[in-house]
Order: sequence, then structure tokens, then C-alpha cells
Amino acid sequence: MRSIPLFTRFSVILLALALSGITRAESPGGGQADDLQRRLQIVTQIQQLQAELRDLRGALEENSHDVSNLKRRQREFYLDLDRRLIELESRPASSAEAPVASNAATVTQPPAEQVGDGSPAELKILEQQAYRQAFDLLKAAKYDQAITAYQQFLQLYPNGEYADNARYWVGEAHYVTRNFDKALIEFNRLLELHPASSKRADTELKIGYIFYEQGKWAEARQLLSRVATSASSSTAARLAKTRLDRMTAEGH
Repeated sequence: MRSIPLFTRFSVILLALALSGITRAESPGGGQADDLQRRLQIVTQIQQLQAELRDLRGALEENSHDVSNLKRRQREFYLDLDRRLIELESRPASSAEAPVASNAATVTQPPAEQVGDGSPAELKILEQQAYRQAFDLLKAAKYDQAITAYQQFLQLYPNGEYADNARYWVGEAHYVTRNFDKALIEFNRLLELHPASSKRADTELKIGYIFYEQGKWAEARQLLSRVATSASSSTAARLAKTRLDRMTAEGH
């Protein structure tokens, strides 16, 4: 670690300055009692400075450890989101997520007053396109824009086929950006409004993760244990078990 050599060099410099002070203190013009007093003062100052430097080194090492943990957790957030996005992209068009429309990238979401016109098939295509546009923003890591797009989608299609998915991704976007309070609101709203959603296991998993990040160990363990043993999603169950093992290793 770079802070340790720096600490050593600083200590040597201080010692050299102190010895210089002792040499000056031994110069003619002062009595032996004064010289001894000055020496004791200098030694005391050196000891105080060394103690302060030790404290500083400890603080630097602790901060370095905290930064490493923060980077690791942030990397896990993004890896987890990337994994879920890849899984969604690899699913067939009949999966729970909206299929990709051939012109989804070029069609602009119509204003709310236009929704309701046309045939049910046309409305279905518009809903899919609006969902896909928000999802594309999420994949591009444009989280604030994705949140806005999903919220607009939910205003237009509050009871649509993809409403629970949209609420989940709003919560996920807040979670990845570490806005845990807002993420909790969205995840709990999903559980309340869509109790039978296919996203339920993933949602409960993320709530457990949030409790972990907030240091609510008892709540995190209780919820993650439930997901690990009763989740319909094998992936959510596996991830819950992994996080429980980490908590045990960390003494939580």
C-alpha cells in the first residue's frame, strides 16, 4: 500500500528535524537542566506525532477498505442487472417481457389522448412499443430516462400486460443507482398491486438486498431465507442463498 512508505518517509523527516532541534538545544548558552527539558519536550512531540500518524495510517487503510467494498458492491449491482437483461434478451417472444416490434426503434409513443383509438391489435402494438422504448433506455444504462419512460408507460397502461414488469424495472433502476428508499417504494407497490406477478421472487430478492445494504440484518435474513426456500424462480433462490452465505461469513 502506498500510504505505508509515505508514513515511513514522513517519520524519518520528523525524526531528522527533531534531532536537529536536539543539536541546537545542546549548543552553548544553555544550562544542562534546560537542555534536558528541551530534549524531553522534543521526544514527547515526536511520540505525539508518531501516534497521530499511526491513527492517520489506520484511517487511510480503513477508507481504502470501504472504497474497495463500495466498488465491489457497485460492480455486483451492474453485473446482476446485466445478467437479467441478457436473460430477457435471450427469451422467446412469448415470454413475459414485451416482444420486439419490427419498427420499435423508430415509432414515437403517441400522446395519452390518442391511446384508445384504433383496434385492440393496434393498441397492443403501441403498448409493446412504449414498453420496449423504456427497456432500451434501461439497457443503455440511461437510468433516469428509463425511470421517466416507465412511469409514463404506467400512466398510459396502468393495468396493461406489462405493468408489473414496468414497476419492477423502475425499482431496479433506483436500486442500481443506490436510491434504496425509492426502490423499496416501487418494489412494495409491485407486490401490493401484482401479488401473482412472475416478478414476485425477484422483487422479494431485491428487497432483501436493500435490507442488507441498509444494515437491517434480521429483516434481510428473514426475507432472503424465505426466497431461498420458497421462490418459484430457481435463479432468485440461488442468489438468495449466496447472499445468506455472505451474511454468515461476515458475521451478520
